[in-house]
Amino acid sequence: MTFSLLARDPESGALGGVAATGNLCVGGWVLRGDARAGLTASQGLAPSTLWGEDALAAMAGGDTPAAAVRRITGADHGRAARQLSALGTDGAAAAFDGEQNHPFTGHLSGDGWIVAGNWLESRGVIIAAAEA
Repeated sequence: MTFSLLARDPESGALGGVAATGNLCVGGWVLRGDARAGLTASQGLAPSTLWGEDALAAMAGGDTPAAAVRRITGADHGRAARQLSALGTDGAAAAFDGEQNHPFTGHLSGDGWIVAGNWLESRGVIIAAAEA
């Protein structure tokens, strides 16, 4: 079980992220950030330790979060067991939810934020995180 929230303050442009997980030490590498590119959260049944950094590099190179997520997840044959969310410095957000992360995996996003979670009881967890 992991869920994460990436957000951008609309007034200052400051970026912030938080993650909660049920696995020891996983939280130490779920979140990645670069003030020039944005934030990422890479998580899941078999998360990639490379996805977050690769997505940030793609965004720093000019990709939108959606293009970066498509590029990184599309090239990985293990993507069904992974989840990736990305937030750009402009507040644009994107995510990929691997279908092997049961019982519930999904995300919600809005202008300047994204919440993603996997191995959750229900969609209610990410709805509650988004509302908070």
